[in-house]
Amino acid sequence: FKAVETLKQAASADRAGSVTYQAYSRLGTLLLENKQYEDAVKYLKFTLNMSPTSADYYNLALALMSLGKKEEALPYLEKAEQMGAEDAATLEKLADMYSQYNNSSKSIDLYRKVITVQQNNIPVLFKLGDMFYKNKDLNEAIVYFRRIVEIEPASENARLAWINIGNIYDDSLRYHEAVEAYKNAIAINPSDD
Repeated sequence: FKAVETLKQAASADRAGSVTYQAYSRLGTLLLENKQYEDAVKYLKFTLNMSPTSADYYNLALALMSLGKKEEALPYLEKAEQMGAEDAATLEKLADMYSQYNNSSKSIDLYRKVITVQQNNIPVLFKLGDMFYKNKDLNEAIVYFRRIVEIEPASENARLAWINIGNIYDDSLRYHEAVEAYKNAIAINPSDD
């Protein structure tokens, strides 16, 4: 509460300068974090009138979606994507949001953009593998899990990737390949159940 009041005072003291923008942007984010979505929307819209950033568009979309206003949020998501086209962190957050709202094709497109910027982003490679696995595109899922194994061959991430690869082969009735994948997981951690 004290932080909210202090940010409001800072914004009113500056009137229309960079302090006001920063105060409103932080205020909107703080209110969003505290699930005060209506107020978050109000302050984030103030920031967009002053000096918009991809984070402000993203946060506004998140607040609107939390209020159940998906259609109103979509243009803000698109704007966040345009402004953050080269920012892997923004693209990943957007992909996560689209994934939560069951738009897997958009989510996959954004995760792939992240991978073009950060080729060794293991968490995103896992997300892509999982999404393709859930969408029953098993060959594409294997591609992303294999990339994890290539990047970190003897790591815990590789062990998990091998398990996923084994599960995919098992689902595809390719039992010999499943056994080999599971053996690779065990080679990384011999005590793996």
